Amino acid sequence: MQIKLVTRESGALRRRLREVQADIDPRSRKFDRLRTEVKRAIVEDNTDKLYRSASAMTGVDRFGKALAQPATSTVKGWTRKGLVRQILAPHGLSSRTITNFRVSWQHTGKQWRAVIGWVGMPWLIYHLMGCAKGSNAKRPNWSLRRRDIGGIAPKGMAAIRGVFARFTRSVVKSGR
Repeated sequence: MQIKLVTRESGALRRRLREVQADIDPRSRKFDRLRTEVKRAIVEDNTDKLYRSASAMTGVDRFGKALAQPATSTVKGWTRKGLVRQILAPHGLSSRTITNFRVSWQHTGKQWRAVIGWVGMPWLIYHLMGCAKGSNAKRPNWSLRRRDIGGIAPKGMAAIRGVFARFTRSVVKSGR
């Protein structure tokens, strides 16, 4: 048995569908606010990883695992200078790993992409990748343990999902 449902579109339904379509247009104000809130959540995640979740001489990577301890010479330098004892954020909230962190949106074709990273800190790649013993010819006993601070932590992803959920509710619930 075949069931056929015939509906007539009302003017109110067509108007509401146009409003929803306008709200989800990537050039709309609501979509602009969405990108701004996602950007804010990503920046907050970076700050949380490197500073707020850190304790004693540690920071955490994107999975909440403690970062490798700094060299003794580094700790002595921090003590002498009176700095905060946190890996990759020794100056607290004014550390370069926090202030030079950038999030920008790029529009390519039909999609938006968030590009995140640190500006003007080419040396940070060595912390992200680590350097094995013997990788520096001038100092063969030197090494640098890997500190994976790249990416977004699960806590940050949960915040971003919350931003998308609020956006979806606001589009569906109300018109403009």
